[in-house]
Amino acid sequence: MAFIPDAVIPPFMNQTLPVWHVDLYDTTMIIPISQTCRRLRNVAVGCPSLWTSVADCPRALSQALVQRSQTLPLNAFLPIGNPEDYDLAAIAEDLPIRLQELHVGQLPDVNFENVLHRIFSNPLPMLQSLSVKFPSGAHLFTQDGSCSFALCPPREWVPKLRRLCLYSCDLVSDSIMSSLTHLALDDIHIHDIHVRIKSILSVCSALQSLHLDDVTDCDYPDDSPSRFSLPTPTALPECRSLRRVSLRRLDNYLVSFVCSLVLADQPGLVLQLLETWLHRSGRRRPSYPPFPHGISRFAIGLYPLNPNGPIYRFQWAITACGAQHTLRAAANVLMDVAGPLLQDATLLADVRELWLADISTHTSVAPPPRQVALLNAIMAAMPRLDTVVLANHFHASWTHSGRPSLFLLPDARSPIPWPRITTLRIVYGAGPRLWEEGESHGGFRRAVHPLDLTGILDELASGAYDYLEHLVIEVPHGVYVDDGDFARLRGYFETARIAVVDEMPAMALPDYCVEPAAWPRHVDEPWPYRIW
Repeated sequence: MAFIPDAVIPPFMNQTLPVWHVDLYDTTMIIPISQTCRRLRNVAVGCPSLWTSVADCPRALSQALVQRSQTLPLNAFLPIGNPEDYDLAAIAEDLPIRLQELHVGQLPDVNFENVLHRIFSNPLPMLQSLSVKFPSGAHLFTQDGSCSFALCPPREWVPKLRRLCLYSCDLVSDSIMSSLTHLALDDIHIHDIHVRIKSILSVCSALQSLHLDDVTDCDYPDDSPSRFSLPTPTALPECRSLRRVSLRRLDNYLVSFVCSLVLADQPGLVLQLLETWLHRSGRRRPSYPPFPHGISRFAIGLYPLNPNGPIYRFQWAITACGAQHTLRAAANVLMDVAGPLLQDATLLADVRELWLADISTHTSVAPPPRQVALLNAIMAAMPRLDTVVLANHFHASWTHSGRPSLFLLPDARSPIPWPRITTLRIVYGAGPRLWEEGESHGGFRRAVHPLDLTGILDELASGAYDYLEHLVIEVPHGVYVDDGDFARLRGYFETARIAVVDEMPAMALPDYCVEPAAWPRHVDEPWPYRIW
């Protein structure tokens, strides 16, 4: 059977951040194809691995699909068939003991405890990945403000559980946490959330990936700045196996608290701080946790969020990358991501490669003088800087082509000492989504303008950038570069070349930044707003 359907995002995940890949497929799509001829039917029916997903379809059909899978491990999304069908054993008696992945959509507001009891009334000995979205609403909270429900199957019933995603629930139980390698908590608002998080992490000795999104204390502190702080905890020895930590939409004091818990000088650790700073009354500006030196590559730029919609919202993001640790931070305000870096003058001392992504005076949104000064200050803190990369991945009709510019680079005529930059790379092209858009309108050239080098030629003619020695231009197939302009550029460099690439280059990240359980890039956002 050559046809295999694409992975399916369960409906409840459409409203939340997909954290890890869900191995569910719309197996009903195979049925019409298997009925086109006897040969295809024999192949389909005789291939049990094609029928291992049990998703939204009538119960009778789901029972037939389970039978076709024979004895292979199964992946299921609940409810099945109708909004109230959460009974696994009713589909197949052996379904609970064969489940490898289980993803439960939004539970009903009424009698959800009974639904949970039906789901977890039997042992799930093969279960490795579990996600549950609880109902949300003020009527589900107790008088003290905590959630009135929690997920707490006996540990011995899920001995192989490794990945757990919980949405909108309480955290009263850690009985199933000790064996986890991946933990995600999303949209959880309870009293003393930091106490619950510490309790959970203290038993997660095997945890490799931690993802916290929109996790807050439901009793917000008052306007006193002193209330927006917690005693700094000591690092938990149980967290030394952590390699990937992502904190998204968290308040400052929780960011500091969690980082103090999990950062214990682990080798090969990547930390993401995404949209974590909401400037409300009394809240402090962010500060990064203690981060070791040795940063060799650094990227800063404007990245669009939600590129599928008609309106683009941009965020500033930085990536500080070293042999042992990587930091990715994103926020609406440049000062929030860049300002903390300048508090330690030696933090960027070893940076050799700097990426400036989608920052240009020739786009529709040019950085104001205050932001330019901040970017210049960051560059001045890199005494060993050797290579600057001007990257432009984002193109639309209103960006006025986004032609590259050298305006952020040091002026050789300035008396201020600057790093000795020798190599300039220009990366120019489009991300995957706009590549597809260009193809739908008759070719890639419709999506990306020709590379305009006239601005750089004028800037080089001023003598302000005579220190540059080497030039590399990287463009995808189909992007036009004027031969005459490039010939003129050669006169300003010792070496100059154009490289045609199959994929748009990005700043190289170490292997420890790879999340094996992440969604494929074509499913996730194609922009470098986050690492996974």
